[in-house]
Amino acid sequence: LLAFEDFEDPVSAALWTPGFPGDTAIDGQWIWGEPEGTFSGSITSNLQFHAARFDRSAGAGVSAFVTGNQATTNPEADDVDGGVTSLVSPAYNAEGYYGVRASWQQWFAKEAADPLDRFDVEVSGDGGVNWLLLDRISEATATADASPAWVGRAGLLDELLPLGADLRFRFRVFDDGAANIVEGALDEFRILGYSLSSDGEVSAVRLTGRESTVVSWNAVPGGAGATYDVVRGELAGLSGDAAAVGLGPLTCIEEDSADTDTADHPDEDSPAPGTGRYYLVRFALGFSAGDWGRGSAGGLRSGDGGCQ
Repeated sequence: LLAFEDFEDPVSAALWTPGFPGDTAIDGQWIWGEPEGTFSGSITSNLQFHAARFDRSAGAGVSAFVTGNQATTNPEADDVDGGVTSLVSPAYNAEGYYGVRASWQQWFAKEAADPLDRFDVEVSGDGGVNWLLLDRISEATATADASPAWVGRAGLLDELLPLGADLRFRFRVFDDGAANIVEGALDEFRILGYSLSSDGEVSAVRLTGRESTVVSWNAVPGGAGATYDVVRGELAGLSGDAAAVGLGPLTCIEEDSADTDTADHPDEDSPAPGTGRYYLVRFALGFSAGDWGRGSAGGLRSGDGGCQ
């Protein structure tokens, strides 16, 4: 777990920034607090909730970020109007991690079927200079009954951008200016990831076969969607020591394997009598990648050639 925010602590909630340069909404801007909720109709006639009535946290939790939070019976009094309102997270450090997934609970209500009214979630790897779309909801998550309709959403960051030390998230609710109700809310934000140094080394590499060699291995934790490169080298080509291992020339056996063996690309080249070989496997997941492992003193293994 790299980060978790349930917005119950006012000190940590204050690290989040409502508003961003270029926001245009004239009402319903993001605000932190206990959701007040708005509705139209009645319990006997067309009851429709708009703003969230409760937060999403279990137990004693009560707080969330919501778009506007007036205690009013008029659902049009404090909804998002006239453009976009943004909520920006503090910086998070994901350097040295892979399989990094952000998840959150969100509420989005819209009165009309307007595709321009939407809830976007964006991510930046450079402190907010550039933003990439992580998730988009343009259909309402609120229902016409008395149950708040929080929904869980998530996105894998490795597929979008290199993971570094200044990772930020931006939650944006859009109203295109038409006279309809638009409401959003955010709670239970978390970031999960795996350490490249402790989890990112491929394990349990196994060799089978006589006339040809099939290499198999265990997938790295959190590596759903990962691909693998497999190389071989000659024992005689090894050099250096545990602190800096030179692997010598490497031959690529299989590149970008989507499974965990080389059964469809067996190594049919046999070693010369009296010589020995080794095989190594590394993974890649989007912009994240492992390596050929390390020596006993922590030095990286490096070689020449192999898979690109």
